[in-house]
Amino acid sequence: MRWSYLIYIGCFYSLCLHSFDVKVLLQKYNNSDLINHAITFKSNSGFVISKNSEFIIGKHIQEDTLCISSDAHHIKINGIKYNSPCYIVPNVSLSDQKTLKKSITDWFYKYQSMLLKESVKLHTFFDTFMQKKETFTEQTYDTLFKYVQDITCLFLEDIVVDISVMSSETLKHKATLFIQYKIKELFLANLGLKQLSRKDRKSLQQIATYRYDFFTKHIHEVIQLLLYDFLLALPRNMLSEILHSEISGITYQDNTYLGVISLLKEQNFVYVINGLDIDDYLLSVIRYEGWPGWPLEVNKVLAIACRTYLVWQILQAQKTKRLYHIENGIRHQTYKGHHKYARLKKAVEETKDICIAYNSKPILAMFDSCCGGVVPAKINQLDLKKHTYLMRSKPCMYCKNCKIATWNIEFAYDDILTLLQQEIPGLQSIDQIAVTQKDEAGIVTEVTIYDKDICFKLTGKKMYSLFQGIKSFCFDIETFSNNKQFDKKVIKRRSKKKETKQVGSTTEHDIVKKVMISGNGYGHHIGLCQWGAMKLVKDFHWNYQQILDFYYPGTTLIKLKYQR
Repeated sequence: MRWSYLIYIGCFYSLCLHSFDVKVLLQKYNNSDLINHAITFKSNSGFVISKNSEFIIGKHIQEDTLCISSDAHHIKINGIKYNSPCYIVPNVSLSDQKTLKKSITDWFYKYQSMLLKESVKLHTFFDTFMQKKETFTEQTYDTLFKYVQDITCLFLEDIVVDISVMSSETLKHKATLFIQYKIKELFLANLGLKQLSRKDRKSLQQIATYRYDFFTKHIHEVIQLLLYDFLLALPRNMLSEILHSEISGITYQDNTYLGVISLLKEQNFVYVINGLDIDDYLLSVIRYEGWPGWPLEVNKVLAIACRTYLVWQILQAQKTKRLYHIENGIRHQTYKGHHKYARLKKAVEETKDICIAYNSKPILAMFDSCCGGVVPAKINQLDLKKHTYLMRSKPCMYCKNCKIATWNIEFAYDDILTLLQQEIPGLQSIDQIAVTQKDEAGIVTEVTIYDKDICFKLTGKKMYSLFQGIKSFCFDIETFSNNKQFDKKVIKRRSKKKETKQVGSTTEHDIVKKVMISGNGYGHHIGLCQWGAMKLVKDFHWNYQQILDFYYPGTTLIKLKYQR
């Protein structure tokens, strides 16, 4: 597989993607459901509820449980109304808060001589503040702001190093925005808390050295508070790197989620969205879409495919202005939050930022568990003209002996009748059910159900969605009648070859008692076959480039560079 040039997400695709900013839809609730039934979030350290998506600034909740409900216009958290959107993160533990404060105070102690020397720049500001209030304007604060900004940048350069999810320049820019937002308010508020006596005020006005010492100490206290608040307001994965400590997540529906939980109310729905780091997301997906005990090279293949699929979905989300980038579940990718399989991290790290591309653009990197030997190029129903890299013409024979290559499931008459009546309300009984048409690849395109003199037809996809036990679109149906006679099915295969039929005989008095559906493969038969990849690594020693080249013909590998 060839490598192409680096591409910059944010420039090449008009995609502004911070590496900690993947938005995963966990659940979409009808508003009426949340009016009657609240959902819960749990965190051992409590929560912070913020209205600011840039910084985690807001209400601190000490309780370990939040109850989320809704009314016609608001999101309700523990009974209190909030306007949409709301951003919820776990609070930082008391021990981590102490560690953070200590690192800041230690730094100020270490560099106190340098800081005192730099504070000379503020003497004019201190003089003006105390003696010429009639000329004191907003612009006068610029000197104070510049000093605080310089000290903050020095601190960040010295203390906050090797943050993978954000460049130092972006971090400094965020700090600048934060300082502008809070410096004046905090400077005046903390000054008011000192409750200065008349004697103190007189000394500040008349004695320059006293004034400079007092205000220098005061502004350094303010800067320490600002730095502490700023670091606490950063995304939790960044703070975790700074502290060298894992910050607990939020538990929702028995899964623990890192990052931010966003609650968005739009029209009649409430969206629960998890915003988190790309690598943390992928670490979860390859755990739940694959098998943790498999060889590293197989998990590297899956990591690249999952990352590519994610980027493709992000691009689609930007085009359609979707509230989230990707859904949790079989519709997109299965994501169940944080887990303890640390060894999977190596697969993500060793393929960091690698994606699959066709014509220099990320592909729709579909994958399934087992293709069952189906050749995608022969599937008639698919329109893959825009995704020709999914039209693999070479058969995958590598998954044929795996445990999920073939499957079968039995249904009692009453069960299958009930399921079919969901789609066919007029169905009274089943005299026979048969696959009546397949395409050249062996994919079922038509199933016919006979009820006396009436026949009903369903597509193979509809059967797949109705019957939970059906694992793929390549299957056959066998029926067993009351006298245990095996009833063969009628099959028409669409292909360039001459149409063939298999017709079995039944008697008018036979009544279907049991239906067996058996098939090949597990999934949609398109893209990467995971069990095939496993065989190629284990027995043929292929690497991830060779495997991806086989399952996505004509593609190259690219390495993304995020806007950090």
